[in-house]
Amino acid sequence: PYLAFEYVDGPTLKNYFRDADIGLDRKMALLKRFIPLWGQRHAAAEQKGNRSLIQEHASFKHVLKADDGRLITFDFEEVFTGRYPLPFLIGREIAG
Repeated sequence: PYLAFEYVDGPTLKNYFRDADIGLDRKMALLKRFIPLWGQRHAAAEQKGNRSLIQEHASFKHVLKADDGRLITFDFEEVFTGRYPLPFLIGREIAG
């Protein structure tokens, strides 16, 4: 296993959605793009049985909208997720 770091510039989704200068149409378009990507990560976690793909404290403050357009989820605290079943963790992340 490897741990790699990358500096990524851009606002968090929390700040993006709070920005009054960004119109509702643009915000909704971003949300519509985010939701399927989120689901792909959950599906990969289930298929691989990999708890490290699920966030302990999920929120829009832990997703960056990179300047190059990528949506980057960060702050995975997998050390705390091992004691719960994977479907529970996915549900808790969605509720978060």
